[in-house]
Amino acid sequence: MPAEDLATLQKNVAAALTGEKGTVINAQSFNNLAKVLPGTYGTTGALSGQKIYTLKDSNQYHYEYWLTTASLQAANQGAKYGDPINLTYSASLKWIDPSNK
Repeated sequence: MPAEDLATLQKNVAAALTGEKGTVINAQSFNNLAKVLPGTYGTTGALSGQKIYTLKDSNQYHYEYWLTTASLQAANQGAKYGDPINLTYSASLKWIDPSNK
């Protein structure tokens, strides 16, 4: 992820997870977080890997990552503001169409 995109993501995550450190994260905050995370189906699209892999046939690919954690709240039961949040992503190799470069 480019540094500029990472900075924007960090800002959006911080805005979604606002609460007093040490208190349990509420459902609305988890919903807000899901809306800003890259790779959330139907919301932000895939998180695209920056490394391009070129095969011997000259076809190029990169990885796309999709959030597979169905419920952020269930996966982080009892998490408090300031605690690490657990997320699970899947990865798939995506062909890069040369006509779209």
